[in-house]
Amino acid sequence: MRNYLLLVVLVLGLSKTNTTRASDLKIATAGKSSSVIVTPAKPTPEEATAADWLATALQQVTGARLPIHTEDAPHLPPHGMLVGDTAFARKHSINSAQLKPEEWRIKSIGHSLILAGGRPRGTIYAVSEFLEQELGVVYLDPFTEVITPHSTLSIPAIDRHGQPAFPVRSLFSGFPYGHPANGGPVSEKFAIVNKNTNNGRVSSGDYARMIPTGVHTFGHFISSKEFAATHPEYFAMDATGKRLTDDMGNQSAWTQLCVTNEDVRRIVIERSKKFILDERATAEKEQREPSRVLVLSQNDNTSNLCLCPQCKAIADREGSESGPQLEFINHVARALNDEFPEITVMTEAYNFTLQAPRTLTPEPNVMVRFIDNYGFSDLTKPLTDPRNERSMNLFRGWQAKNCQLGVWDYWRVFQQHPAGSFAPSINVRAIHSDMKLFRDSGVKLMTIEAEDVFGGGIVSEPTSADMQSFFPLRTWGGMKLMDKPDQDLNQLLDTFFRGYYGPAAKPMRALYERIADRQAELPIRVVDVQRHVWMEAMCNTVFMVDAYRWLDEAMAATASDPFQQTHIQRERIIIDSAFLWLEEHLRQSDPAQAVSLPARAEVLRRHRQDWHDFIHTVFDPDGLKQAEPIIEIGVQLAEKLKREDTTYEHVALQISESDIQLDGLLTETFWQQASTSRMLPRDPRQPNDDPTSIRLAWTDKALYVGIEQPIDKASATFSVTLMAADRAGLQLTLILPQNNGRQAVNPYFYKYDANGGIVAVNDQKSQSKSWGAKSNTTSTTELEFLWSDLVESVTPDPQGHAKRDFLLNIESYPAADSKTATHSSSPWLIGTQPGWHSGYYKPLHLKSINER
Repeated sequence: MRNYLLLVVLVLGLSKTNTTRASDLKIATAGKSSSVIVTPAKPTPEEATAADWLATALQQVTGARLPIHTEDAPHLPPHGMLVGDTAFARKHSINSAQLKPEEWRIKSIGHSLILAGGRPRGTIYAVSEFLEQELGVVYLDPFTEVITPHSTLSIPAIDRHGQPAFPVRSLFSGFPYGHPANGGPVSEKFAIVNKNTNNGRVSSGDYARMIPTGVHTFGHFISSKEFAATHPEYFAMDATGKRLTDDMGNQSAWTQLCVTNEDVRRIVIERSKKFILDERATAEKEQREPSRVLVLSQNDNTSNLCLCPQCKAIADREGSESGPQLEFINHVARALNDEFPEITVMTEAYNFTLQAPRTLTPEPNVMVRFIDNYGFSDLTKPLTDPRNERSMNLFRGWQAKNCQLGVWDYWRVFQQHPAGSFAPSINVRAIHSDMKLFRDSGVKLMTIEAEDVFGGGIVSEPTSADMQSFFPLRTWGGMKLMDKPDQDLNQLLDTFFRGYYGPAAKPMRALYERIADRQAELPIRVVDVQRHVWMEAMCNTVFMVDAYRWLDEAMAATASDPFQQTHIQRERIIIDSAFLWLEEHLRQSDPAQAVSLPARAEVLRRHRQDWHDFIHTVFDPDGLKQAEPIIEIGVQLAEKLKREDTTYEHVALQISESDIQLDGLLTETFWQQASTSRMLPRDPRQPNDDPTSIRLAWTDKALYVGIEQPIDKASATFSVTLMAADRAGLQLTLILPQNNGRQAVNPYFYKYDANGGIVAVNDQKSQSKSWGAKSNTTSTTELEFLWSDLVESVTPDPQGHAKRDFLLNIESYPAADSKTATHSSSPWLIGTQPGWHSGYYKPLHLKSINER
């Protein structure tokens, strides 16, 4: 990981410093100090940090290091920069004790400049505002600082004040990618100067602490380890009457509390008081302010709160499981209020508690944090967009309660995908709109989950870690918009692109705008579709040709600055990934444009190099040891793909019922005419040479699947999964032929619930059938997958095209004693664990007779 970078940008020169007026404060002359920095006689740690950061930045701008003195030092010059709660500031009616904790003031008095604010962070914010707004010093990511040099510098009179739009602004993103993940000094300074309260030490204003932790806290009050064996009644009941007591070693997940149980309420109140008192004692020892937010919120990874008769009665009365939860939270809040009036009890509206209760209202000392589920809202669109109507209505339901509101917003998607398979998307326009909406709605607390690749931990599962387009922009820009939602978005983008890409700003801005415009045109929502469906929709051939043109221009413009090129390479990784997973589709869909696309071999070469260059700028040696193996999986997967593996869809040939004889032999003529889907290895260490062939045909009655394998390569089972447009699905597991004739078919019906989770449907029966044939050399299977198992029918239109949309996935599983790797008919399954049934589908193209 590179040491701290100072990026000098000359194009942002400030005209106000070019001439000096008699009233100006002179900072430096010809690289020599012309002023001093003065702090209180006994500065707080935060004030000392602010003074040091100011002196460092001014030295970078002017070349002169301004001395720092306390105000009781002898022989001080009559003028200077007064940082913090100085006597001079109080004399001029700027008193830190009278300012709100994050309120800041910048005011010229004669030839002196006051930079002060409330405690703990107000003074640091005053310094940050001065440096950015007056001198053009901008911190764009933990490693990139924009400095505009002025060896001679004077400051005209200033009188400005402000405070962030939201009292709490916690954005966690995974920066920096090395260790310590979020506690290192580089990341700390980047976060604090951009007013992110998710990071900081006591000396830099601390961070937004919460008691006992930030989210999913039920298990911190009553844990499975402590009570499961002796008091199962403390835990939630499921629909079968069973108490769910096993948290699988994670006290924040897999269990809930029975919130109507009187002993649960008593214990939670007792432990809440202890948590608060312990936090007070720790804060006093650490010489900081104690947290005033107690988080009492449901755990993660369950389908319900509690379905015992008492809890369910409240939920039925209130029309939502938020009913019993809020009644419980209110009970605890009332019990704490007299002894701890400064404490706010925060809970979550999340998953099954998202809908506000009909009649209950939160107590005045309760905050409800609305968690805009990643399965509900399309992050590329504002919450006010008609496509996000459901989420908007849920938010309005809580807003109507006139209670304290917080928001947990997702600026990333949580879709399983092949390791290293990324697709462009961006949400900065949506952030701009949403921050104004939340500010105007009275939201007090913003929590943003925006992890980039490895952001959830360096050892993140490579099939869920994501590489997001212009992630540094959404991180920096998001923090800026949480601070000042009304600022001009174009100006914000100009600052970022000129500072982050330098001479490559124009082509990189063009790529950003094209991504934003392209996704705005799409009728689909990024949260509703699998990764490759979004990839194909975004990345048509024209888009890819333009993207490569802009990236090439950007690389050429920054040829003399290898580090700045890594900013461009980061974005090229995403575009190259889409190309490597879609190449054949891109070349087939628009051959004329495709001649401008690069050669696969060249893309593979630079893809590996781009990853290498990028991660060596953002990881320290310890982080590299953990990140490189994960990256290598994705790169190897792309290298294992053959061009013919990168088609977008499975193709089924239309036939008539009279064409097929179900005997498992695959001797009918149409099977030889049908397109072949290959089986690809899940494990990138295995060669991509599986001899299995999959062929597809269809009628208005059924989808027919023909499977052929050499007998010595035969799998033990195949799994064929079909998902309809409404996300209802059926998985048919085939035991491959041990003899000739009809074979076993094991069905599993499923659908997606309102929260985006998969649930089994146990009251459906499958009528689909399978026949197999086995010879000394070959194992073959014919599967009749009836449309009626999923939909009423698939009736072709007059042109023979089916009026249905389906996604198809086929997996193979080796015999228990086999050394053959598990394979899949879709490259979207490579790199995942065997048996994952819900995921990487390719569209099924029902090819009509007229298309032959």
